[in-house]
Amino acid sequence: MKKSIKRLYKNQGGNALILVILLTLCMFLIVGAIMAVSFSHFEISQAYKNTSNLYYAAQSGAEKMVDNLNKILIEKRFEIIKEVADEYKEKIESGEYGVLDYELDYENGFNSYDGEFLLKDVYESIKEEAFDKIEENMEDDKIEFQYELTDEKNKSEVTVVLTSKKDEENKTVGFEVLSTAVLKNKEEEEISKITLEGNIDLSNIDYKGLLLEEYNWKDGNIPNTFRSPILTFGDLVVTNEAKVAINGDVRARGYLPPDKNDDGSYPELEEYGGIYASHGGDLTIDGNAITLANLHTIKEYNDDRETKIEVKNDVFANSVVIEDDYPYFNQYGTPNNRSISARVTGQKILIDGDVYVDNDIAIDRYVKNDQIYIKGNVFGITNIDVKEIEDPNPNKASGIYAMGENTKIKIDGNAFVHGQAFISFDGGKNFSKLYESMGEPFEDVSFLDAYSPENYKAEGDSRYLDLRKDAINKDKIKLNINNYFYAPAKISANGILYDGYPYESAKNPIKTHDEFDESEELSALFNMGNDNKNNSKSLTEEGLYTINSNWNAKIIDKSDYNIIDIIKDAYDYLNGEEENINPFKRNYFISGEDKYDSAYNYRGIEGYMFIKRDIFYKGLKGGPTFEPEEMEFDKDIINSDITIDNTEWDKDNPLYVLETSLGNNIPINVSEFYDEEGPINTIIIDKGNGSITLYASDESKATFNGIVVSSGKVVIDGVENFNGIIISKGQQEEKGKIYTQDLAEGKYAGVLIESDVTINYDKDILFNTIFKDKSLKRLVFDYLGLTSYYVANDDDIEKNIVEEILKPSIDFEQVQKVGFDSKSVIEINQTSDDNKLLQFELTSLYQTD
Repeated sequence: MKKSIKRLYKNQGGNALILVILLTLCMFLIVGAIMAVSFSHFEISQAYKNTSNLYYAAQSGAEKMVDNLNKILIEKRFEIIKEVADEYKEKIESGEYGVLDYELDYENGFNSYDGEFLLKDVYESIKEEAFDKIEENMEDDKIEFQYELTDEKNKSEVTVVLTSKKDEENKTVGFEVLSTAVLKNKEEEEISKITLEGNIDLSNIDYKGLLLEEYNWKDGNIPNTFRSPILTFGDLVVTNEAKVAINGDVRARGYLPPDKNDDGSYPELEEYGGIYASHGGDLTIDGNAITLANLHTIKEYNDDRETKIEVKNDVFANSVVIEDDYPYFNQYGTPNNRSISARVTGQKILIDGDVYVDNDIAIDRYVKNDQIYIKGNVFGITNIDVKEIEDPNPNKASGIYAMGENTKIKIDGNAFVHGQAFISFDGGKNFSKLYESMGEPFEDVSFLDAYSPENYKAEGDSRYLDLRKDAINKDKIKLNINNYFYAPAKISANGILYDGYPYESAKNPIKTHDEFDESEELSALFNMGNDNKNNSKSLTEEGLYTINSNWNAKIIDKSDYNIIDIIKDAYDYLNGEEENINPFKRNYFISGEDKYDSAYNYRGIEGYMFIKRDIFYKGLKGGPTFEPEEMEFDKDIINSDITIDNTEWDKDNPLYVLETSLGNNIPINVSEFYDEEGPINTIIIDKGNGSITLYASDESKATFNGIVVSSGKVVIDGVENFNGIIISKGQQEEKGKIYTQDLAEGKYAGVLIESDVTINYDKDILFNTIFKDKSLKRLVFDYLGLTSYYVANDDDIEKNIVEEILKPSIDFEQVQKVGFDSKSVIEINQTSDDNKLLQFELTSLYQTD
């Protein structure tokens, strides 16, 4: 037995086969395990792939829904924007600025001019309109579509449903999308399913850019400073053969001399400034001429250049005068070298409208062959009672007189004057009354004791008219005898010496007028209005229209008052409480007192003149009698509290700010303010009291469009066309005597014109000047007193509401002047970037199962 076993141990045949079988079985076990694991991973990978594809299919469905909505918006975007823009244009035009706010960065510091306007309401309205357009495409309150995605083995069915999201008030606030993807095999058996839920909303619009910030005059409330092409507190002087045409009103305060000169003499008419054409200057004003000083011409006796002024509408002035040049004092106090017998000739004043003067209409003594021709009516409103005044001021009594050789004053309309001419034989220190109110004051009356310097009597002597009546040229005042006239003394006209008081027993009565035949009736017309407390006669519309039909015009646009209402009783207008009477609600009683019955000099026609000149007056100070307080240029015309830095002109921001000094002049070349399309609207501001000269280096670029604001003098010398507005203070007055030569040459001018130019009024030029940097334009608006952006510096954040910002900072006129133009609201033009403005997007997307 033992041997058999041993044999078996020694005999190993077949062992290898067993080992191989065992090893093979092990390998099969390992490979099987590996294959099992591999198949498991494959199945897991396939399942993950199917799930991922299904998710992306569902996501794609939601995105397709967004894409479909955007296609609807692309088709409807112009309609949406137009509906919203029209709505907000109407709101902006009506002044409903509650839709706007002004945002400042209070935490990080701010510049009130750099703030941003927000139109959140516009953005919300656009959203609402966009939502409405989508809902118009819904059926059964939803939008639904399906589609399939297939491969070799399976397919995915995608179903997408859009519904509206509502708030508590059932208002659409967005959309909700459900996108379901179902995986099926070829036998249509569902293998897998995924549902995604998401929110769709409009992408955020940059609503700050929705307001373009364009302005206009709110309700046509053009401020007083902007109602004419030229406003100057100095003189307007046209000289050096310049031919100047101004389309619009000219308002020039003018230099006003003191009541008396240092030597005790009263100023001559040529010692006033105002609106001056001198030394060949030719001025045409297609509008009104308004000044506190004179409208006059002057030239030297040996100057053969024609000098003239033509005014197409009315004149409001202290006096209207053709001057001689004697004595023509220069800056050294030396008169010009001329013979007393030399005569100045070649001057003319033509006025198509009415003339209202505080003092005189006159032609000076050493003028020859010249004429003042007034086609309308004449009103000389001032009178003093020389019997009660020891030293009467001759400039406080109205008269019409032509003293020069072969000169004439022709008046086509009615003529009413309230005073008489004066004469002096001692260099203007003492004056006696002449017994003509219209005519040729006869100079050689000193043979009468009352007119001799040593026997000076203020009341004069009436006998000179009888003694020298044949020597008086009675045809120098040419009147239409068919019209109405009044004068407190004689009228030398049409070859006849008329009695000034038109009463029945007069030998040569002028045409009488039932209402204005007596002195107290004329006081009612000129100074008192319907003031029955002072026993003035009541003025009737019929009587007033008889002498001037032009008084049916409105005192100002949008007012219920005609000029005739002001002449009768200006109280309601001056009080400024009723906007339908005084649209600017300006209260002229600056002291708070409104005792209108004391305002003797601001009633009747004189009250009308005061209102026409109100740009130069703050208002009336109370007291025994009212006196006007004059405007201060740096506080009442421009807002000197606003700091505006010097800046160079730039095409994108056409603002040129400089500061001249007294005595120096800075030339400004308007040819530089051009691009390839023409002149660029420009704003020039001179903060100093020197002068600037506008010229053109290129004759083809000699037009200036824009606004010039100067605290000194503006000189035009080489600009052919000026379209816009000039506002200037004028040169500072020097102490001591003012010389006629200085006035005539423009030393005290606010605007001096020395070359041919046409000046056109453009009331909207400020708004049509385009600034890329909106903060600069806001700064200019504040500087001009039109807006109050600077109030944003106030700690009171409520000040940042637009209604406060757009109120004027210079507020004599108590209404808002500047408003947002409807062009401010966004306009959509067809560009490549349109689709980016209105676009839906998925704001969230998540799996629900």
